Amino acid sequence: MKRRMTLWRNVRYAIETTMVKTAATVIPWLPRRAVCGIAWLLGTLAWLCDAGGRRIGMENLRVIFADRFNTAERRRIIWGSYRVFTRTFLDLFWSSRLTPGNIHRYVTLEYDTPAAEEAMKANHFIIITAHYGAFETAGIAKAVLGSPGMTVAQDFRNPALTEIFRRLRSAGGRQSLIPREGAILRLLKWVKKGGSAAALVDLTVKPGQAAVPVKRFGLWTSGSLLQGLLAERTGAPVLPLLATHMAGGRVHIRLMHPVLPGKDDTMANLSQRCWDLFEPNVRDHPEQWMWMYRHWLYRPANSNPASFPCYSRVLPAFDELLQQHGIQPPAAPPV
Repeated sequence: MKRRMTLWRNVRYAIETTMVKTAATVIPWLPRRAVCGIAWLLGTLAWLCDAGGRRIGMENLRVIFADRFNTAERRRIIWGSYRVFTRTFLDLFWSSRLTPGNIHRYVTLEYDTPAAEEAMKANHFIIITAHYGAFETAGIAKAVLGSPGMTVAQDFRNPALTEIFRRLRSAGGRQSLIPREGAILRLLKWVKKGGSAAALVDLTVKPGQAAVPVKRFGLWTSGSLLQGLLAERTGAPVLPLLATHMAGGRVHIRLMHPVLPGKDDTMANLSQRCWDLFEPNVRDHPEQWMWMYRHWLYRPANSNPASFPCYSRVLPAFDELLQQHGIQPPAAPPV
């Protein structure tokens, strides 16, 4: 049985690798509008076929927007989310076409304030973004425009895929990709030396030393402390970035006013301030966010189960995390 499973895994890995290599070779040759059309089609197919992802997304929307959207409207949002992230995925392959000479044909940059533009030019900051819109293209564009940075690479179970995606995200070697092991220490050293780094503000992590409590849409979750830690330890400004898919295959990148760590800020406070910048945009454009992700994997023991998605579970370590930060969620009303 074990030999059969290993054989099937190797066959599956070989098929996956062949498909991804083919996509990485073919997609950059396609016209921009063709890539967008293929993304619409594949995103629709994914929405139709991925029953598990649809359930997670519908549960998230039920909890967060129970009074705003009916069931049909939630389905349309999830459908849009699948299309957005299929396009984001295909754009990562197509981004090898981006150069300093042509990038402004496809990417528009907007700075909220002069301070945001100055921070970008200095290339000493901590970029933060979310699983929102064209977040993959934003990282590539930043490197192509002359602001290379360091970020943590995503590892796949298939090692061949890890190498392919590291190459794509490196933007032709302009950007440094590092493995998760020892990543925090390397990032700290890099930023202290004057470099830039990137972090996602909407990750859900297992409660522990690498986690802080973050309230998203009024519900506590276990988030990553990375952006708060880097800002607190290095004093570098946090530069929030929002990348949105636009019509015609264009991407709009908005750089918000830098967030500077205050004297009394904790890592948890900084992480919360970072997320709070993105939540209004998700409310206004929900289809741009990745709803098919378990954003609320844990819930407090004394909470009402109906107020959290059905996949949420009670974990003592999560209650301990909340208590360590002086958080006491209100108890669920008696039945």
